[in-house]
Amino acid sequence: MLSPERLALPDYEYLAQRHVLTYMEDAVCQLLENKEDISQYGIARFFTEYFNSVCQGTHILFREFSFIQATPHNRASFLRAFWRCFRTVGKNGDNRTLSVCVVFSHMTLAQAWKPEWKAE
Repeated sequence: MLSPERLALPDYEYLAQRHVLTYMEDAVCQLLENKEDISQYGIARFFTEYFNSVCQGTHILFREFSFIQATPHNRASFLRAFWRCFRTVGKNGDNRTLSVCVVFSHMTLAQAWKPEWKAE
């Protein structure tokens, strides 16, 4: 449902706030990179699947760091995916693995969330 705040914003501000141009550019790049595969099931289906993956947060899988860093939604999606993968680490008494994951990932996650933070 549309919120009253969304209706108060001019359309270009809403699109900029939601980083729609970033996702459209990425979708077109993905389309051009995979045009042979896409010809089998069509462009409309490709865009439907692409934007469904954005909504589900799976669009960041196997992507470069600069893409993950590009929008707040991408960073949040990365953190959710990371948490789903590693939330069980250390639950069975394997504290060494947990320690390695925590030390290794701490600055990477911090930089993914706040890119202006630099490792010292």
